[in-house]
Order: sequence, then C-alpha cells, then structure tokens
Amino acid sequence: MIDVIGLGLMNSKPKPCKDNVDSKMLLEDRPDKYMNETDCLYLDGAYSKTVRDLIELSNEEGKSLSNHNFILPIRKLPKKDLNLSEKKFNEKHSAMRSTIETWFATFDDILDIFIQKMLLFLMMILMLFI
Repeated sequence: MIDVIGLGLMNSKPKPCKDNVDSKMLLEDRPDKYMNETDCLYLDGAYSKTVRDLIELSNEEGKSLSNHNFILPIRKLPKKDLNLSEKKFNEKHSAMRSTIETWFATFDDILDIFIQKMLLFLMMILMLFI
C-alpha cells in the first residue's frame, strides 16, 4: 500500500505463487487493519469478493469500513457496454494502478542499487582486515 504522496505504508512478504493466490494473501495480510474510515485502497477487478470479506472482517472487529474504502474498476456486464463516464473512470483507475506499479519498480531498483553499494562497502572493509 502507498499513500497519496507515494510513501509506502504496507508491503506483504513474498510467498510462492503456487500456494498463495493474491486474494488469499490479501485476506491474510489484512490491509484493512491499517486503514481508517477515510482511506481508499485501489484494487483490480478480481478482488470484489475479497473486498466484501475484508469489510465484513473489519466491521466484526469494530471498524466502520465500507465499499467507499475500496476502489475497483467498473465491471462490464454481459451484452451491455460501459457508458462514457464508466469508461473514463476505468481509464483513470488504470492510470493510478500504473503509477503504483511504477513506484514499486522504482523502489525495487533503488533497493538493488543500495544492496550492491552495501556489499561493495563491506568488501572494502573486509580487505582492510585481510
């Protein structure tokens, strides 16, 4: 999870894909525990049932989360086209998700550079003692 200014708020631990589908990981990691009633979490369209489960779990624990706390794209119904407003919403939703994915890629690049420099630094220190 990132906030509106791009700061990381929560990241799940990596797990093997074979046994950990995204919806299962989302229910295990419980991002709702880090949310308040004014927060919104962007998700893709595959999570509509998971969102209902998260809302139910958080409400059982005394939080007041609702569908307004989760932003999902508008799903097209069979044999019915989306109207212009719905199409624009989905385009904006997709753009926001792209921004978030770019943030994670940038973060990963920065982390890789940091690790490489740290290893180089540690090797230099070891050379001083050899």
